[in-house]
Amino acid sequence: MKRFLVGVLIVGLCLTLSGIASALWIETIPGVLKIAEVTAPVSSASGYVNFYASGDTVRVTDASSNDSALARLQADEIVEGNWTFHGIVTISNMTVTATTIGLSAATVNISATAIQLIGDDWTKDEVADDLDMVGGTVNQSIIGGTTAASATFTTMTVTGQVTSTLPDGTAPFVLASSTKVVNLNVDYLDDHDSIYFGTAADVASLISSMATVEASIATIEADIVTLESSMATVEASIATIEADIVTLESSMATVEASVVTAEADIVALESSMATVDALIAGHIDGVVFHANTFLCPVTATEWKPELVGVGLPASQTGALAWIALDWLKAGDEIVSYAMLGDIQAGGTFDSVLYKVLIADPPSTTAITGGAIATQSGDGNFDVEADLTADETVVTDTMYTIQISGTTGAGNVIVILGAEVTVNRKL
Repeated sequence: MKRFLVGVLIVGLCLTLSGIASALWIETIPGVLKIAEVTAPVSSASGYVNFYASGDTVRVTDASSNDSALARLQADEIVEGNWTFHGIVTISNMTVTATTIGLSAATVNISATAIQLIGDDWTKDEVADDLDMVGGTVNQSIIGGTTAASATFTTMTVTGQVTSTLPDGTAPFVLASSTKVVNLNVDYLDDHDSIYFGTAADVASLISSMATVEASIATIEADIVTLESSMATVEASIATIEADIVTLESSMATVEASVVTAEADIVALESSMATVDALIAGHIDGVVFHANTFLCPVTATEWKPELVGVGLPASQTGALAWIALDWLKAGDEIVSYAMLGDIQAGGTFDSVLYKVLIADPPSTTAITGGAIATQSGDGNFDVEADLTADETVVTDTMYTIQISGTTGAGNVIVILGAEVTVNRKL
């Protein structure tokens, strides 16, 4: 064991002590420098670590006068004053009371059961790199183990207020645990203010409303059951009504058939009544007479009698023939007449009803409304002339229908006769 007398000690690169009341003695043991009172600076023998003082500075070198790093510095006394450390310094079991402690080493490892820092400031700016505190207290607050690179604490107890000045855009802290935090009172939950969420009173009101709704639903369900029952009754009634409708429709068909029969009976009855009325009045209205007594010229090239009536051969122009109404009697009323026949393409036909008056010589008068306009085309015809006023037959008069026809080179006209409607006097 070697002892050295120094005034001030430089450890590693440089150790400066100020405010030390007396000199120090230095004792080297394996891995430990022990500092004690000394009276004067001394140097070690060749091959040992050299300690020497120059003014207020004590330097520690190896045998080649190079600055030597020490593995450990142990102090048995409380040292006051200003200390500056350079290089790697390990301090254990030491209480430091100083106005200023400057730590500018690349790495400072402090392993102690208790470290007390007594001073006005302890800031990150005092540490050149990472600070790794394993155990101990800051202002009597417990500090847990941390990872030096992150400078985060495993456990921290804070008696004052924790304030974060981090601006919007980044979460002020990140949690991995989903465990409930007791007594955590926050103003926002999931980006919403407390007014966004219901209060206990709101929940109670909601529960009460839900109970009312459930009661209403139960009532509605009961009403639905009743309605379904009523619907079943209504459906049964509808089925009955539909069956009654089918029966009624069958009855209506029978009634309608009866009505048709009754209507036919009424028509027949009305006809009979008209006949009775006519008999009572002395005549029968609407009697149709068939007239086919033709008067033809003697020339064979014009109209000539045939089995079906009279016929006009081809290539005739304006050929005339007549139908004598010689069955009329005084008091009859001529209402209308219709001409029946057949005409081939290229031929034309017309007719006029005349009244023949006795005179010298006899005269004729066309009855108003008694003309049938010229007929043409190809096919049979049944055309009617309805007199403007009923023509009453009187004595000394005769009635004749004059027919006129024109045929082409290859067509003919056939007239069957006339149907004359008369109100017959009895």
